[in-house]
Amino acid sequence: MNYEIGYVFTDDNDYSNVADWCNHNNAMIEEIDSIQVDVEKQRVKKMIKVVDVPAVEAVEEVYHKDENGEIIIDTYAQNAGEEVSHIEPVYETYTEKETRRQFQIAEIQPYVPTTEDRINELKSQLTRTDYQAIKFSEGQISEEDYAPIRAARQALREQINELENK
Repeated sequence: MNYEIGYVFTDDNDYSNVADWCNHNNAMIEEIDSIQVDVEKQRVKKMIKVVDVPAVEAVEEVYHKDENGEIIIDTYAQNAGEEVSHIEPVYETYTEKETRRQFQIAEIQPYVPTTEDRINELKSQLTRTDYQAIKFSEGQISEEDYAPIRAARQALREQINELENK
């Protein structure tokens, strides 16, 4: 089957094949709707007795002439045993409504971070350098070693302020 973005299908067919296709084609399955469909089903209407006649064991043919002189053949069958019977169901077909879920293949959209996501990421980066800031304040890191860290932290704070003011 050739699948593509926008292909619509129900939950009773294709799901695993579509999922496999999506895994290889940057796509996903979205549920779009539920629909009512007519489904033909069968149920037992009644039970009937079926009589099986056993196989013919032998056939005997007797030839004779009737009153006009024509040849008549009488056939006599000898059965292998007694009749056998069993019960069989008689089915009727009916239609029933069933709900089926509809799905559609959709393209996976690239992740675009929100402003809040970006602010949280910048704050996380700032937090990762807190340890060096504390060490500098305690005199364990020189001004020269801390200068690039200070500049990076200041740039992060400026980006955060800029995003928060939008």
